[in-house]
Amino acid sequence: MLINTESVEITCSQDHPGDEDWLAKARVPEDLTPIMPYVNAVVKRTDYYTDVPAIIWMHGDRRVAVRPHEIAVSHVGDTEEAAVEVRKVVDWLNDLWERRDAVTPMAEPKSLPPLMSVLRLLPMNNCGECALPTCTAFAVNLIEGDRRIEDCPALTSEEGRERARALEDMGLT
Repeated sequence: MLINTESVEITCSQDHPGDEDWLAKARVPEDLTPIMPYVNAVVKRTDYYTDVPAIIWMHGDRRVAVRPHEIAVSHVGDTEEAAVEVRKVVDWLNDLWERRDAVTPMAEPKSLPPLMSVLRLLPMNNCGECALPTCTAFAVNLIEGDRRIEDCPALTSEEGRERARALEDMGLT
């Protein structure tokens, strides 16, 4: 176990006066820097700052930030909810730490392909066969990991295979 849950000290405050949402912050005595490359490896979309160090990602509908001795969770309603949400993140981090031997850590920040580079490889006919209204919407969802290349029928056709491979070369799936 990386984080001893009994040592977690949680505070809750509004980001800005008058906000309905609160920010939960948990102070932990353990250094969380060693888990950051593992989080970066298993979470599709992260903002990883190796120089700070810090890593930020979406955990469900909440933004989570981990720094060496702090876990912050956004969009909590009160201190009780803050404790529950911080505990979920701590449990997830501890689970990841326990199975770290099965994960190849990623020490470098991820870079997502630019939207225009992805759009250039799509048919741009806005056919809707992917269940989205436009190819631009599909591109955004593809980059964010909410759609897969094969969700676009034009990319699975004989003519689209080369474009699909180019998208895969960008790190998209």
